[in-house]
Amino acid sequence: MQQRQLAENAAGHSNFGPEVIFRTLGEAPTTAPIIVSITNGSDGCVNVEWRAPPISNGQIVGYRIMVHKIGNGAMREWYLKGNRQALCSLAYFSEFMLSIEADNGFGYSPTVTQKFTTDQKSPEGPPEMIQIRPLKSDAVMVSWHEPLIPNGIITTYMIYYREIKSQRPYTTVRLLVKPDEPSKSFSYNVTKLSK
Repeated sequence: MQQRQLAENAAGHSNFGPEVIFRTLGEAPTTAPIIVSITNGSDGCVNVEWRAPPISNGQIVGYRIMVHKIGNGAMREWYLKGNRQALCSLAYFSEFMLSIEADNGFGYSPTVTQKFTTDQKSPEGPPEMIQIRPLKSDAVMVSWHEPLIPNGIITTYMIYYREIKSQRPYTTVRLLVKPDEPSKSFSYNVTKLSK
């Protein structure tokens, strides 16, 4: 905007003063950005894309992205210029809350939020606390707990066994885990062992 001033008294008014150019204070965006997509990308990363708020009250200069891990309160934050980003180094097979706010230089917009879950990854380590207990001359009970860091839902356990110093191939037992199995401890009777 432009402004000019003059002074006036009982005898008349003065000439105009110099022209002043000014800008009024702006207003933060009044609507939230729009999340377009959240997809699992490369190992440990989630790709996020969003659009500017419909009512931005000026040009958007950046976005504040926040990711909260649900359940433990851990939070990470980024400030970005563009409309897409790969968010990396997130825990595998975990639930997160994504929050995005737009910044137009005068303040932040309302927040848009969306939950997402990261991809699974192979378990980090073998089953825990493996124990073997003889049952009779040709049978043992094998028990174990799921790996300390399963990185997903365990669907199968494989038991391989053979006689010590045997040249024969291992005998393999494939055990499927029920999808709704709440237990983290398992056991299985291996029978018909060679004496």
